[in-house]
Amino acid sequence: MLLIDLFKEENIDLNFEASSKSDALAKLSILVSKGRDFLNSEEVLNVLLEREKLGSTGIGSEVAIPHGKIDSSEGVFGAFAVSHSGVEFDSIDKKNVKIFFTIIASKNSTNIHLKILAKISRLLMDETLREEIKNLKTYEDFKKILLTQN
Repeated sequence: MLLIDLFKEENIDLNFEASSKSDALAKLSILVSKGRDFLNSEEVLNVLLEREKLGSTGIGSEVAIPHGKIDSSEGVFGAFAVSHSGVEFDSIDKKNVKIFFTIIASKNSTNIHLKILAKISRLLMDETLREEIKNLKTYEDFKKILLTQN
């Protein structure tokens, strides 16, 4: 599975704004559910909040990968957002988060879910690429980055 397959244009926000971690998670829940009537944004939010109780998905370097598993859907779905001002997210390095990749997977998608999280983590290890991502202007630019990294 290509990463780009998880993200439709309507699930991307290149001017994301949130006042707190909980606000960010609520908005990301809505974003990942957009155009996917089978995903309930409240259920998604509850899944993301439960996952955050295990430890912050703010992995450092201004990146967070909120994720979780849901009963009511089949498959894996994503949302992507860039916050220019950053959001306090309880990240491991205490830096505000500017890059958000949100992944929601069905309960029976464990292997693909883990592979996707690993792909995104590897992608975001590259500092130059993170800077490029923070400065994205269009969905097409986002798409090009993901397609060249698969």
